[in-house]
Amino acid sequence: MGNAIGSRVGHIWSAVCSGLSSKLAQKGVAHGNLHRLTKEKDRLEKAQVRLEQKQRRVLKRMTEVEQAIEDIIESQEETQWEHSTSGVLDGERFPCAFCKGKGTLEMTMSRCPVCRGQGDVKAIPPVIRCAHCQGQGEFPVGSNFACTICGGKGVVSVSQSVEICWHCRGTGAGPENGIPCMVCSGKGVVTAASVPKSENKADESR
Repeated sequence: MGNAIGSRVGHIWSAVCSGLSSKLAQKGVAHGNLHRLTKEKDRLEKAQVRLEQKQRRVLKRMTEVEQAIEDIIESQEETQWEHSTSGVLDGERFPCAFCKGKGTLEMTMSRCPVCRGQGDVKAIPPVIRCAHCQGQGEFPVGSNFACTICGGKGVVSVSQSVEICWHCRGTGAGPENGIPCMVCSGKGVVTAASVPKSENKADESR
């Protein structure tokens, strides 16, 4: 009987020890998972901080680039304005832009239809370079089609008091479709009296 009791106690003790070992093992696994997940959380938080810093740098650079683009556009407008107004040309006769002053067309060797073979054209002063074709006499450039604004002359007559066109900003082309500007008729300039007061105030604020 004593042997039987001892054997039973031994089995019970083994079961208890086995249960404790299993619980300790489970606790160890849980602790290991907690440690691993905590480290992963730290890594993700650091990655998030780096990403936010990178996003701020990208946004800052984007702002700098946009400002640089605006500065370039403004500089181009000022240059166009100088060509359109300060660049008033002297005289009444100018080399024909369509035939480059030769009187004949290079491709066909026929008489230039713009200057009628004379090589030069007449324009009533004051005269500026045509903004629509950039003084080339043809539009699009290289198309051999005479510019519809200057008629192929490369120059246009303007009034004494002109300002850069507030609609096309002196390019001669409508910003919405690229066709000759309806406000300045493709010349790139308008009379000072025709500039809306709101546009004058906007220019002063710039």
